[in-house]
Formats: sequence, C-alpha cells, structure tokens
Amino acid sequence: MGSNTQDINNPTGTSVLGWGNSGLVFLDSSSLTVIKYPLTNDYARINVEIERKIYERFTQQGGHEGLLQYFGPFETGIRLEYASNRSILQYFQEHESNISVEQRLLWCKEISYALNFIHLNKVIHGDFKCNNIFLDDTLRSKVADFGGSSLDGSELGVVVSASHRSPRVLDSVEGDVFVLGSSMYEIMTGQAPYTEHDENEIERLFSESKFPVTTSLGPIGDIIWNCWQGKYACAYEVWMSITVLTLSLFASLLQYLLL
Repeated sequence: MGSNTQDINNPTGTSVLGWGNSGLVFLDSSSLTVIKYPLTNDYARINVEIERKIYERFTQQGGHEGLLQYFGPFETGIRLEYASNRSILQYFQEHESNISVEQRLLWCKEISYALNFIHLNKVIHGDFKCNNIFLDDTLRSKVADFGGSSLDGSELGVVVSASHRSPRVLDSVEGDVFVLGSSMYEIMTGQAPYTEHDENEIERLFSESKFPVTTSLGPIGDIIWNCWQGKYACAYEVWMSITVLTLSLFASLLQYLLL
C-alpha cells in the first residue's frame, strides 16, 4: 500500500479487504458490511464524495438489486453491502472451469439491466469492468465503484483500460455500452478483448472498428459486437436482446424435453 494509506486507522472491529486509487475498503465483520474510506489526498476525498452523492441518488430512486446496497455515510467514507464472492474477475480466477454458459448469460443480463438503471439516474459509470462487478453469496451480480463516475454531466474521474475503451465519446451512454460489450466478452470467454496486444495496439484496432471475432459465441456474440459498433441506443436495448435470447434458449430446451 502507498504511504498515504498509513494515515488511515482501521475502524474498530474491521479488517482491510482491499484498496484502490481512491480508497481503502474495510470489512466490518459484526454487520457483514464494508466501509470505504478515502485515501488522504484531495483526489481521493473528491471521488468518495462523488460516490456518496451517486449512491444517495440511487437510494432516492428506490435502489436496485443489481447494485451494492448503500447503508449511508460512515465518518468520511461510505458503508456498503458486502459481496462475499468478491468480484467476477476474482471469481473467474478460482472457478472459471465450473461456470456454466447459463450462469454467464445471466450475469450479462443482470449487469445490462443494472447499467440501464445507472443511466436513468444521469450517471455514467466510466469503468464498468468485471473488477467493479461483485457477486453476493447467491452469485447475484452487484455493480459498484462509482468514485470516478460522471454525475449530471460532470467530468469522468477515471479512464477505463484500452480493452474496454470506446474509440468514440467516453463520458456517454454509448461509451458505457461499449464497456458493457467488453465486459460481457470477458464474462463469456474468460479474458478481456485483445489480451495479447498492448494498449496502443488495442486503441489502433478499435479506432479502425476491428474487434475480436465473436461468431463462436453464438447469438450473445452478435449482441457484444453490436455494443462495440454503437448499434444500441441504451443499455435497456442490450438487456432486451439478452432477454429474448435466453427465452428462446429456454423454449428450445423445453421443446426438446417434450419430444
């Protein structure tokens, strides 16, 4: 950890769960919640304050099952739901060979629906990657980490990695939907787009509309491709496409069982 994390004392009864560019995350074992504290610099404090405002906006609108539940401010930080299975990225590292296609499709459906709620509340996530999507004890996906997000048109405080970065406008619904496409690709294949290339090469390929081949993924591959191509006006359209796909697969399975 960097030197500016050493000035933060663990709240009583907590242990360090993780850390990032703007804060430390503590697990409060007594309540099974997490407390996110800003690091001791202005950038970090601003990010956690933005995150607090965003979570309060979501709470005012009734919240969403696809987001980590917000339990309010805690001193200079915020208290959130604890996702016991950590991020999708971490879960993949331990269980990838045991994750069914059906589970992967369900995650794609869940995160697209959550992203639509985020956008309806005038928030652009900006960093909608698998390391910012968590899993609870039932493997329900939970989107988090809004410290670098845009609220009501404010400037993004984060730049997503090249494998998920739109060659078009980043601080927009379209930019987030592009990131959603890359995250769904990662969920379905177990790796981010173009992991064999460096960031400059990925930027060049994306700028020329050259994206990874998704035909082997079937219909979900077409949905991912359309996210990259900017064919969807909003995340709700992505969710609808996946919903139609899953219903079609269920109908086919039911027809097979009835034969």
